[in-house]
Amino acid sequence: MPPNNEIKPSADNLSAYLDNLSGAGAGASAPAKGGLDGYLDYLQNQPEPAAPKTAPERTYLEATNDFIIDTANAAAGLVKSGADLVSPESSVSKFIDEKIIKDGQAKQSDRKKFFRAELAAKLGELVSVKDFGAEGDGVTDDTAAVQAAINSVAGSATIFFGVTGLPL
Repeated sequence: MPPNNEIKPSADNLSAYLDNLSGAGAGASAPAKGGLDGYLDYLQNQPEPAAPKTAPERTYLEATNDFIIDTANAAAGLVKSGADLVSPESSVSKFIDEKIIKDGQAKQSDRKKFFRAELAAKLGELVSVKDFGAEGDGVTDDTAAVQAAINSVAGSATIFFGVTGLPL
């Protein structure tokens, strides 16, 4: 039970408290006492939040292995890019992607896999203003394209303006 100075009121737990008070909550027990004291009591009896995920430790050997695989995958990615320029669906391109890059990633440490999953979750949705018609040349008015990119995302997403950026 957290001390009063650590209580973090929010709309979610206020709503849950009010449901409990009225007896309408999904797992509502006997109605709690009302007022600020009742709300504070309710908050103090909430379970502790889950601990944040932590990355697994890795040995020096695993770190060296991760580095070698990353280096090999970077080289393979360059070769794959060249193969894709010639023929994107070629057997060479598929072999490099499936047998070298993905196979190498599968053999990396749990720590590396953890951070790859975290990065994928954080990037979640990546939207480029170029996909909505932005030119980014400093002359064209890209306001409509930027607004369309902003309007296209729901919740949290990353809006990418390009390496050189767009004049705003």
